[in-house]
Amino acid sequence: MIRLRVLLMTDEATVGGGQRQLLALAERMDPARFEVGVACPQEGYLVDEIRLRRIRHVPLNLPNHPSLTAIARTLRALRRFRPDILHTHGGTAGFYGRCAGGMIPGIRIVHTYHGIHYLNFTPGIRRFTYTFIDKLLLRSTDIVICVGQGDYRAGLAAGVVTEKKSVVITNGIDIQKFARRRKTVRRQVIGTIGRLHIQKGQIYLLEAMQHVLASEPSAILRIVGDGELMNDLKNSAQSLGLSGHIEFAGVRNDVAKELAAMEIFVLPSLWEGFPLVLLEAMAAERPIVATRVNGVTEILEDGVDSILVPPRNPQALADAVLALLRSRSLAVQYAKQAGHKVRDLFIVDTMIKKTQQVYEHVGAKAAREA
Repeated sequence: MIRLRVLLMTDEATVGGGQRQLLALAERMDPARFEVGVACPQEGYLVDEIRLRRIRHVPLNLPNHPSLTAIARTLRALRRFRPDILHTHGGTAGFYGRCAGGMIPGIRIVHTYHGIHYLNFTPGIRRFTYTFIDKLLLRSTDIVICVGQGDYRAGLAAGVVTEKKSVVITNGIDIQKFARRRKTVRRQVIGTIGRLHIQKGQIYLLEAMQHVLASEPSAILRIVGDGELMNDLKNSAQSLGLSGHIEFAGVRNDVAKELAAMEIFVLPSLWEGFPLVLLEAMAAERPIVATRVNGVTEILEDGVDSILVPPRNPQALADAVLALLRSRSLAVQYAKQAGHKVRDLFIVDTMIKKTQQVYEHVGAKAAREA
């Protein structure tokens, strides 16, 4: 059996959902069938983890804007590793990887959208430009992976995904890693985990806490993550009078430990692809409040395994959180149902198996054309 050389590529080495999925692929792919490397920046969570696992690291720093120098840098990285398959993750890596990979004969390209974020922008030149670029890059892409049906349908409508060149492979997680920590909950700690970005809607959760504290004055909000909105959110928390009731924890590598300490998990996003952290909260059997947006509604069902509310609605968020704080039996019921669902539908081995099948499909295509 011929081993395929697969290079996984991302532009960020942070503790994000896309990076954790990439790490799962790198760690769990069948070594008899695949030789794996990871191209990413020189430092960060992802680099530390792949080095611990003795996975080959290809240092590659990419700017978040078009750069001929960065394309040349990517070309050098590809020629150094000599992959049969290049698998890019996210927008920036997808741009540079697909530009450079398309210049080297013989490389097959797979691209994963971990959320097609620009399709949620207000229509205008920025959204038009990103859509136009991805339509061009689709020509040099063998397979596009969408992590959810919502992204797949939106991608088809925008023309950046085609039926012939795409597949939906939902995210999956290692259930046992979260199950082991379930019993360390801190009472009345409401938590959220994610990058501090407008997409994640943390400002609405801050505003919701005003309403929560009016009824439950000992409640605490713990925000795990970092990002461009850190200072803005801290200033908002102070102006909303939340001092003493909010913890900005920054980046934490042990997501399972963080979830285990939360009585309720909240995801107040304005849009999502297929949020990995939601699966992790389900595996940790945390009662969940989330917004009713694409990606979320593919995973959870309101009134069955969670409470789902409209986005941008602090009062609805607060009412849902208070309902779970006041009814322990309801919270436990939803948490148990969510736990059963994630164990049935969203395990990491299924994601790995389906992705390996994609690699073998494009690898076989390359062999036929050689």
